[in-house]
Amino acid sequence: MSTAQFTSPEALLAMMPESAPFSPAQRAWLSGFLSGFMNAAFAPAVPGINAPVAAGAPAAAPTAPEAEEEFPYHDPALKVAERLEMTADKPVARKLMSAMAQLDCGACGYLCQTYGEAIAKGEEKDLTRCTPGGKETNKALKEILAKNPLGNNFVPAEKVTTSKAAATGGAYTRDNPFKARLVRATPLNATGSAKDTRHVVFDLRNSGLSYKVGDALGVYPENCPDTVSRIMAMLGANGAEDVDGRSGDSVSLRHALLRERTLNRPSDELLALLAESATDETEQAELRKLATDGLPDGDMRHVIDLLEQYKSAKPAVDDFVEALSLLQPRLYSISSSLLACPNEVHLTVGVVRYTNTVGRKCNGVASTYFSDHLRPGQHVRVFVHQSPKFGLPKDRNTPIIMVGPGTGIAPFRAFLLERKVDRHPGKNWLFFGDQKSDSDFLYRDELEAMQAEGVLTKLDTAFSRDQAEKIYVQTRMQQNGAEIWKWLQEGAHFYVCGDASRMAKDVDNMLKQIVTEHGGVNGEAYVAEMSKAGRYQRDVY
Repeated sequence: MSTAQFTSPEALLAMMPESAPFSPAQRAWLSGFLSGFMNAAFAPAVPGINAPVAAGAPAAAPTAPEAEEEFPYHDPALKVAERLEMTADKPVARKLMSAMAQLDCGACGYLCQTYGEAIAKGEEKDLTRCTPGGKETNKALKEILAKNPLGNNFVPAEKVTTSKAAATGGAYTRDNPFKARLVRATPLNATGSAKDTRHVVFDLRNSGLSYKVGDALGVYPENCPDTVSRIMAMLGANGAEDVDGRSGDSVSLRHALLRERTLNRPSDELLALLAESATDETEQAELRKLATDGLPDGDMRHVIDLLEQYKSAKPAVDDFVEALSLLQPRLYSISSSLLACPNEVHLTVGVVRYTNTVGRKCNGVASTYFSDHLRPGQHVRVFVHQSPKFGLPKDRNTPIIMVGPGTGIAPFRAFLLERKVDRHPGKNWLFFGDQKSDSDFLYRDELEAMQAEGVLTKLDTAFSRDQAEKIYVQTRMQQNGAEIWKWLQEGAHFYVCGDASRMAKDVDNMLKQIVTEHGGVNGEAYVAEMSKAGRYQRDVY
């Protein structure tokens, strides 16, 4: 049969019987592969591209690919002083980046690199957004800026690469989010649980947004309406006053406080403004000290607490809004697969409630936005945040080991759904943990069904409060050390998602211990090599 008969990938696929063991997604992939193959195989010859250069013709000089910028200081295991020393001769944006916690957790609304760049460009004035870094990071940022005054002509001296990581899967972006309709936000914990975890579903129809498993969804929350009303009353305002919006347009005070400005962490600018406007001398002195020193470690007072405590401070509403930090989006690991859930994106959200320094009951801005304020049918501003370094292996046969306690299960639910629908033959092993098996076994029915179907090869659980002795995911890892090493020798990829400060560190240490004990090799070096090869991936916060 001549090649002329192969006029299109579709013609080739038509020759394939319907009984061929390919899923729709596999057929789509095969079509794309054949298309690329045929274009390369049968396209007109172009010297230097798909045909040899004629003898005597000058060969085009090869274009060297741009070297990807490296960030050796982007390592949470290094101390701040060590990271700052490594960026001593770097541009100010990189110095600022090195002061962050290096988790890329998204709690600040940025990545470590993009947060540093936003500060360096003068676009972000709040230096307290890196909550994992705490006061240590805040102090370092202030010292860097004191030594490196910012101008208006900031240009990074090195190639920026995380723009790819922050790129979105469609026309809608961080600066132009899609208004997604909430489908539902249902509780995942059973009665008797000390936690409140929600399964949140958004409708993406007509958005053009796409995502891969492992990506995150950026969500712009709104502040509590009751808190907004109380603050306006303290300022003697009714909410209709005109103030400058974040886009430079004029908006109402109520709109700005509800949708555009942060009302929990007071900025240094706000402390200075309150000190300037206070008429009581004692209050003025205290506020000036706070503006100079910043809030003490562990001080969780919100904006409303300061207004209640320093009642003589009555700034003008436009100055007040300008001194507030911008309300940043929150990033959540996506817990769904588009193959399994077309036109939808799912999140697994732990609702945050706590009592702050002055004894006031507080709520997490984004998490209680989902649980307390939104109703099905209402719209939320969202965008896709791609995570190029966190996702399934390219080889569908590769086994994977996933460690995701609590809401850290989110991306691994997505992984399993994808592998199930797309019929990946690779083995899957999940370590999941929480407090109580009866009330905190998130997605239990789904996971047990996938285990029965053979999609989930192994499921190991650790519920810390089901017995007197505390059992955690790293405990189960240790108990299965020999088999984990066997899977790693088979080429398994290892994934962790969840709390960075304790769980992820404990899991990392246990993985190294297992490699040393059962593999007889240096665990530190082996795991470092796994990470370099993309076989050890973490989504921690």
